Amino acid sequence: MQALDESFMKQYRVRTAFVFFLVASLFVPLDILTQNAPAHAEDIISNEEKIIDEIKSWYFHNINNSTITIFGNPSLGQGLIGKSLDLDGKNSYIVVENKERGVGLSDFTLSAWVKPSYTHSQAEMTVLNSESSFDLAITTHGKKHVVQFSIFDGFRWISVESKTEIADDWTNIIAAYNGTAISIYINGKLDSSTSLLDILHYYAYGKEVVKIDDSKIKNPVLKSDVLIGGAQSKNDITKLFSGQIDEVQFYITPSSLFEGIPKIKAQNDYIMNATSCAYDKRTQCSMQLSFNTSEIKDDKAQITFDHGVVSINGIDYLIKSKDWRGTIPTKSGHATFSGPAVSSSNDEIRVLVVGNFLDNTMNGHLYRMSGSIKSQDFQTDLFGNFELVSSTNLYEEKITPIIEKPSLPKILLMTKPFQSAFVKDYFKFDLKVYYFDKNPFRDYYQQGFEVQNATVSLQIVSPTGSVLKQFDGFTNNQGYFSGEFIIPPNTAPGVYSIVSSAVKGESADSNSFSLLISERPIPATSTEVVNPDWPTITLNGTNPQIINKNSPYTELGATASDPEDGDITASIIIDSSSVNTSVVGSYSVTYTVTDSSGNMDTETRTVNVVAGNPPVIILTGANPQTVAKNAAYTELGATASDPEDGDISGAIVIDSSAVNTSIVGAYSVTYTVTDSSGNTDTETRTVNVVDTTPPVIVLNGANPQTIVKDVAYSELGATASDNYDGNVTGSIIIDSSAVNTAIVGTYTVTYDVTDSSS
Repeated sequence: MQALDESFMKQYRVRTAFVFFLVASLFVPLDILTQNAPAHAEDIISNEEKIIDEIKSWYFHNINNSTITIFGNPSLGQGLIGKSLDLDGKNSYIVVENKERGVGLSDFTLSAWVKPSYTHSQAEMTVLNSESSFDLAITTHGKKHVVQFSIFDGFRWISVESKTEIADDWTNIIAAYNGTAISIYINGKLDSSTSLLDILHYYAYGKEVVKIDDSKIKNPVLKSDVLIGGAQSKNDITKLFSGQIDEVQFYITPSSLFEGIPKIKAQNDYIMNATSCAYDKRTQCSMQLSFNTSEIKDDKAQITFDHGVVSINGIDYLIKSKDWRGTIPTKSGHATFSGPAVSSSNDEIRVLVVGNFLDNTMNGHLYRMSGSIKSQDFQTDLFGNFELVSSTNLYEEKITPIIEKPSLPKILLMTKPFQSAFVKDYFKFDLKVYYFDKNPFRDYYQQGFEVQNATVSLQIVSPTGSVLKQFDGFTNNQGYFSGEFIIPPNTAPGVYSIVSSAVKGESADSNSFSLLISERPIPATSTEVVNPDWPTITLNGTNPQIINKNSPYTELGATASDPEDGDITASIIIDSSSVNTSVVGSYSVTYTVTDSSGNMDTETRTVNVVAGNPPVIILTGANPQTVAKNAAYTELGATASDPEDGDISGAIVIDSSAVNTSIVGAYSVTYTVTDSSGNTDTETRTVNVVDTTPPVIVLNGANPQTIVKDVAYSELGATASDNYDGNVTGSIIIDSSAVNTAIVGTYTVTYDVTDSSS
């Protein structure tokens, strides 16, 4: 079988003799199908004209070729698959001849597998380079080795660096230029990209305005030969590569292309489909080639065309792939095709198969796949070469330029200032968030549209720095955020700070002002004007009325009198429907009365629902409590009272589960009580378990002990035991220092022992 040196992605027809540059969409590089193929691909020639391959490849199964010049002493080492080019980083590199110079590169891609060696490498080493056109290199950024891709547009060099560090292991790097951006792919994934467009951004009334200027973009022009492993710098070669390079490929776009992009699929069976074929554009045909992957003898293939019948005898096929682990599943065989003819005139056909590939028989995603079909039928002369890409869509046909991040829009937070408030007052605030835009016609900023759904926070901060109240939320559809609460009765008078902030995306604004909180003064006289003909309502009880949370609301009532009607208390209408004692807050109860003349009076009582005062637990008995070891624990108890609920001792929950009187130590007993408002108090008693029984000493031998004068004193000894420590004989201290056998008399010998609890 003829070796497949290059892979096809589309069919192209060109009318140029340029043989160095070949085309590419963004696809992963492919290995060739034989181990002894040359280092470049030959053009495929039809009967009428030359069809240039899409991809120019150098696979380094050998390096003997007339189109390349070898410098130094490069060698062929073991590559990821097959052989690879091994460069020493000192004087070895390869120059690929460019026979057609001055070609503009409107869209091109560079691809290579590299395994760099950083032991003796320079700060920068080149993978691919063409002087004054492009440069693909590995460079040192700080302490990291990264990929750098640069192009020259005739006026300036433009570069992009990878974010991923390149290790000293096999790595696939792709560098792409599509006319508006340059990008780097690492192991099949887009790593970094930079746009060549001049993009202007500004905001007007909260709306982004974008202007794109692409008039300065110039395509690179290929003027020199291509170097692998080095860079041309005037008359010197620099940035020599140290390590291994494999499967170098160069993609460009030719001047014209055939219709259609045929596709390949494979799911267990290998199936190839073409949407257009032959070099006659008028011929519309499709091809399906199926291979059963279980046994070669079951392989079958069929080609279907629009008109007539044709038989193709003798089809050789070969499919070879490399997955992410570097394995090489290969499938080859021989089959016979039969089916309808290509056209009514029985013209000779040529079919080129290209597209996408998925192999479900393998574990892991495919990075590269190549294959070929070739007929031995002289009448039909069917052949095809194809390149396949990963099912994970590793590369795009066109790279979307990355738009530079515009400057952040400004936002403006406006809060109505408060100057003073009284304790127990109803505090309410409103704030609004606007865009603060630059006037597109003047050099100043102005208030723009409201900002919806901005994150807003407002704090009331005491003079000591503690937060009296905090509000958090989002602005509504009109850009407003509001809040309210009752200033607690126990609030200390002073100058408080109102601090508010707003955030929308990455934009933020804040402001603050002072608030004087003081006690409400008691007026000396009432200034209320009363019409003598109107009825009058007098509220019973306190106003405001304070109720603990979760306590039932009790109506205090009111009386009403009228100059003409007299006592009209029974006519009072009371509305307390808004009171909710399950939620802390301030509520209003209204009292309304109307006399027989239609005159009306209304009074309002404020009902403040508060959390209430917490209960208090008082422990009964000693704290800490002492309990003898092995004695029963006796609960001493406790009492609890609440300012609102009264005696709630029966609600105390006692937890003495930790106490173990069989082991000496300190333990905790907890007492917890909760009132009807949900307020809780907890107290703790310490229980010390101690050993109160002393150890016992038993003397050995006679007591008293009789000794003859001038005879040596003999210690009879003793034993000791303890109820907790057990045998403590070894701890006995014997003092017989007073005994003097030289003098007749009575002497005392003492025996002392101490246990661990003493």
